[in-house]
Amino acid sequence: MKTEPSLDDYALFIAIAETGSLTQAATTTGKSIATLSRRMTELESDMGQLLFQRGNSGYALTPEGANLLIELEDLRELQARLRRFRDKQPQRFVRVTTGHWACSFMSQRLPQVWSPESNWRPAFMTEDAQVDIARRQADIGIRNRRPDQNWLAGRKLATIHFAPFAVSEDTLGWVNRSENATMVPSQRWVYEHYGDKILATASDPRVLVELALSGIGQVILPIFAGREIPGLVQSGTVIDELSHENWMVFHQDGRHDPPIRAAIDALCTLLDLRQTER
Repeated sequence: MKTEPSLDDYALFIAIAETGSLTQAATTTGKSIATLSRRMTELESDMGQLLFQRGNSGYALTPEGANLLIELEDLRELQARLRRFRDKQPQRFVRVTTGHWACSFMSQRLPQVWSPESNWRPAFMTEDAQVDIARRQADIGIRNRRPDQNWLAGRKLATIHFAPFAVSEDTLGWVNRSENATMVPSQRWVYEHYGDKILATASDPRVLVELALSGIGQVILPIFAGREIPGLVQSGTVIDELSHENWMVFHQDGRHDPPIRAAIDALCTLLDLRQTER
């Protein structure tokens, strides 16, 4: 028995038909490429028609797809009116709390999943101390463990691995966070194992990278971050005891708010791009 397509199915069809690209449609709809592909396959099955020719150049409409787009003209006009109405309203800032390196990774690639026309605006908060999502101090948090409070929900992301990086594999000294700065496990590891070989300290992770690039010493970095910094090479093996799970955490109720839902889907798509090989 065929399922009746929803208006949301037709709206996603319009987005892909107008752009001819899953990537561009993902930006405008806030849906992941995988979700769009699956929904269009389901729509074709429900309608019993092939709507797209899929190829290297993108998604091209078949004659049946072109006819459906004509039939949806009234819906397209309604979408345009609703967009004009929406644009008169202030867009919601979605607060995202995370560490420096995940924040840097996302912000550099944000245009892949977000545009000024999206229904949310990013407000990144780089924090070593955890901001309380349960108390609505942030909308989304990137955390090292699964949420254990029943009013929080989460999506599991790729495991994060750490290793030392330096200008060469022969570098012997270390650079590390100042002892009076907020310590994270990777910095504590350096103090415990190479405390007498620390040659310079800084409170800012960006400064630590600059010190490493100057040749002063090695620095512990997430592998996905260290391998993208020109001038640094991995100077040691993965430190297994520092590897940890990674979760996107959000409030059970807040996640149903459309701007937050769109931000969750978009940022998960970005974070899945991180290299996770050891």
